[in-house]
Amino acid sequence: MQLHNTSAIVLRTIPYGDTSIIVTALTEKFGLQLYIVKGARKTNSKGKSLAQYFQPTAQLDMVVYNQPSKNFQFIKEVKWQVIYQNILEKVLYNAVAIYMAELLFKCIKEAEENQELYDFVRDNIRILDTAETQTLINMPVYFALHLAEYLGFRIEDNFDEAHQVLDWHSGTFIEELPSHSNYLPADLSFYVSEFLKSNNPITLYRIKTNRTDRQQILLGLEVFYKHHVPDFTSLKSLSILMQILD
Repeated sequence: MQLHNTSAIVLRTIPYGDTSIIVTALTEKFGLQLYIVKGARKTNSKGKSLAQYFQPTAQLDMVVYNQPSKNFQFIKEVKWQVIYQNILEKVLYNAVAIYMAELLFKCIKEAEENQELYDFVRDNIRILDTAETQTLINMPVYFALHLAEYLGFRIEDNFDEAHQVLDWHSGTFIEELPSHSNYLPADLSFYVSEFLKSNNPITLYRIKTNRTDRQQILLGLEVFYKHHVPDFTSLKSLSILMQILD
């Protein structure tokens, strides 16, 4: 088996056997990969284990074995690429990170390199980790809206005086109410248009949404993803996020 160096972003970790874990990671070099980390839950003399590295959204540098014909790969070496200030320690930051990781896990299916997607995810997580409050609370909406661009079903920002209703099914702003109930009224559609116009999350403090606005938009975004991603199921992290996102 050939060894490779790659950066990786952890999306999900589940127990495997008595002491091991299975890690789903978005890698810079190979796209989505599954890794078995044997003995990761065993602690050493200092009470630490390899499992500490594999928390959702952790950004790592890894040396890995890669065999495209295999469903599971193995990690030879791992180290932190970034040591977070807030994501792993503070509840709100962690809740947003978990939401982002779960959304990615449910959307990304391909084991192939996608540098633009990887850069987008990496940069947004790093910005999240140091974000001020107003930027932080707007990050889930921003991330979900702009992630869709990299997945091939972006919302067209055609919001204007004549097109003020966002149809979640078509992903466009329309003139009249659709026949179904999955749409946003004009006031909330305006905010979505503002999010779409923002090209950098560090400017999100300018968008003054309230808790109810964000909840309605996030619920609509889940409908949008269900309509465009095959086999997309409800996000477990969303209900938690909505409870604590002021």
